[in-house]
Amino acid sequence: MKKIIFFVCAFMCAHITVAQNEFVATLTHDQVNSAFYGHDALKSALEKAEDGDIINLSAGTFYAPSTISKAVTLQGAGMYGGAGKETVISSNFYINMAGDDSHRFSAEGIHFSGTITFQNAINPYFIKCLFYTITYDNTACDVANAMLINCVVRNGLYIGGFGSFEITCVNSFVGWFKNYATTSKAYFQNCIVFAKEGNDVVTTTFYNCIVPMYYYYSSTTLYTSLPASCTAYNTLFFNFAYSSYGTCYVNISAASGANNWALTGNQFSALFKSLSCSKETDVSNLYGESVVYALLPKAAQQYLGTDSTQIGMQGGAFPYNYIPTYPRITKFNAASSADEEGKLKVDIEVTKAE
Repeated sequence: MKKIIFFVCAFMCAHITVAQNEFVATLTHDQVNSAFYGHDALKSALEKAEDGDIINLSAGTFYAPSTISKAVTLQGAGMYGGAGKETVISSNFYINMAGDDSHRFSAEGIHFSGTITFQNAINPYFIKCLFYTITYDNTACDVANAMLINCVVRNGLYIGGFGSFEITCVNSFVGWFKNYATTSKAYFQNCIVFAKEGNDVVTTTFYNCIVPMYYYYSSTTLYTSLPASCTAYNTLFFNFAYSSYGTCYVNISAASGANNWALTGNQFSALFKSLSCSKETDVSNLYGESVVYALLPKAAQQYLGTDSTQIGMQGGAFPYNYIPTYPRITKFNAASSADEEGKLKVDIEVTKAE
């Protein structure tokens, strides 16, 4: 961690008032930086931004406009850390940016605590972000090649409905995934993906994943089936629901693919070092700074992916890590006014990249 203290000279005629611990959004456009302050700083930066610009967000809580329609890059202080250390965008908003793929919307190191609803986007990209819910506009949706890497979606990722939604998730956690339409497609690699029923995951491909399912049957039918439109390779399925008629399981015989495991009953204690889940409502709480989704040593050696690394979020080419890949501002303090010499004392704390 690097701490930088510097002084800004001000003209004597200038009136300087900057609050301490201010939330800052810094817009970079054509190599020129502009700073905006307060909870609405992101809104102000987006008003001035153009496609391809970068907006760096300090730690703190920001409000987004109702619709983000510009293909900018958002860089936050991190998805975890608590008050004063993580960047939170707390409002619900739509993403709607029609056009070519010369620019794309991307975000890294941000906690999206509201609902993001997609309408139109080409190649939107998220890395090391925490989400509450990602969903689609049920009146108009056309999303091509969306991608999540090292992300956590704690409440739900819902695609399908009207139009088309294509998404790839890599080394990410998805609490309650649903794909309602064969016109939409999802691709998961080295992910943990929760699903309730086989029919909710049509046209979905799994590589090296762990797929816990929870579907409670009150009849003697104790399994849920993966549909024939799905493909799975080196993926472990289990149903952690329990019926009064017995232990539930997953039937994957209709799906294409190879080298999969379909285990009976709740497998969390056999698989995970620090992950426990016994009921449906537990899923949205399986996140946090200390949760690394690591497999127990025996499971890590027993269940191997197509690349011979362990299945799940700690295997593959991008093992899960929530630390952003760039230096980021984690603290910004400024004096409320300049001193007698016209200098403004500013204290900035910058945390280095991983």
